[in-house]
Amino acid sequence: PLYHYDYGDRNLQYYGSTQTPSHNMSNVRASIVIFYGLHDQIAIEDDVLHLIESLPNAKTIRVRLENEQFGHLHYLLAKDMNHLVYNRLLEILEEFRQKRLVF
Repeated sequence: PLYHYDYGDRNLQYYGSTQTPSHNMSNVRASIVIFYGLHDQIAIEDDVLHLIESLPNAKTIRVRLENEQFGHLHYLLAKDMNHLVYNRLLEILEEFRQKRLVF
């Protein structure tokens, strides 16, 4: 499960419980495009797949970036983001806009 922020000793103040509550991911009904890289040390593939599985009512497209060097910081620093991410994202959005892609 995915949990709310853990305030530690202040959880009782924020949540009325000492335990951090989990998010009800079935409430998410959005269309979501998830990009992830094979070399990402923060969003590893198993975690991405778990996230997608935890969104039973969301429509998701996952795009795995096959570049083995692509990690989490590349989203901020990579010079080839147009080629790796932005062009594909724009294609997906255009397909959705023209109703060729139905989430």
